[in-house]
Amino acid sequence: MANKTLPAAVALFCAWLFADAPLLAAPSPVRSYVWSGELVGINRDARLAILKAEFREHVLRYIDQFTPGDRVILTWATSREGETDDIIYVGHYDKSSTSNYGYVLPVEVVAVNKTDRTITFRIPVPPKALRTLKLSQTGDRVKVTAPFDQPSETASIISVDRSEAQSRQPPKPSTVTRN
Repeated sequence: MANKTLPAAVALFCAWLFADAPLLAAPSPVRSYVWSGELVGINRDARLAILKAEFREHVLRYIDQFTPGDRVILTWATSREGETDDIIYVGHYDKSSTSNYGYVLPVEVVAVNKTDRTITFRIPVPPKALRTLKLSQTGDRVKVTAPFDQPSETASIISVDRSEAQSRQPPKPSTVTRN
């Protein structure tokens, strides 16, 4: 009797295992967040966007330590799950750091404006995002979707969309700088 139930149990287990195989093999969705910035310019050839974002007042205490060309990591405040507010921390990018997960973005500093509390930075963008940016003008607000996991010193961007929100300052009448 034991010989008959063992094959049946094995067959039942295999059927269950194969029935759940698509669930086990399905990739998990990439966790992401959305941040907003102002378009400053694009470099089509290098597929780079130059964007500007606001930072919180306490960042003024140490923002002078960063100069154009520095690799930094931006940390965004969260207003609610998956969405962000202003930048709450700017730190030097450290390749050995394991804190490249969350509301963080590795960027290259272009400029800092302490009066407006903004940091201008350069990030690589995927081709589809570049097409969206080409339709935008300098000063336009954009919404950028980025994955939580930023494993390298180059920002990973999922998408860029034009934002309905208006800039804090009226946009300049010029068009996007294209190299």
